[in-house]
Amino acid sequence: QGTLWYHVQWSTPKSANSGWVSAVDITFTTPGKVPAKASLDTLSPRLASYLTTIGSSAGVSLYDITRQRYYTYNSTTPFIVASSIKVPIMVAFFDMIEQQRRAPNDNEMSLLTTMIENSNNDSASILYDEIGDSAGINTYFQKIGITGLNPEDGSWGYSVITPQAMVDLLALLQKGKILTANDRAIALN
Repeated sequence: QGTLWYHVQWSTPKSANSGWVSAVDITFTTPGKVPAKASLDTLSPRLASYLTTIGSSAGVSLYDITRQRYYTYNSTTPFIVASSIKVPIMVAFFDMIEQQRRAPNDNEMSLLTTMIENSNNDSASILYDEIGDSAGINTYFQKIGITGLNPEDGSWGYSVITPQAMVDLLALLQKGKILTANDRAIALN
């Protein structure tokens, strides 16, 4: 009747059991403050069913900040990033100028604004060069502990990234784990 069920198994020191539980009735809690991961079908069986018709041509990683839960489908599959790389360029640029202990100047703010708000490729290319091309963005991702981005030299749009890497970057930004409060506010705006 359109309800997804999971076959589950559990054991105690004196017995082992198994049974069935509907996906919508499952909740999970991780030990400590470690984010939990679950298949996308625990969040939306209909969306998960649709994605299986697309196969490996799509990848999804959703992160619920409040509950610290990831819902994923092909989340570690690399995809060509195209203009989405502009967000990592922006964040790496802000980090670079923070290390220089300065704010962006008017020209840099104009480049950042047109890159993000208008998806301006020329602005992105200038800022990509400023951060050190692929080596600069790679160094930044290593610094913040995110894997899954393989930047392309000179051709930033042909870089590849996993959905998981992008959502990890956005989660760090939203939770205030990267950038100063002022730069983070500008980036999120």
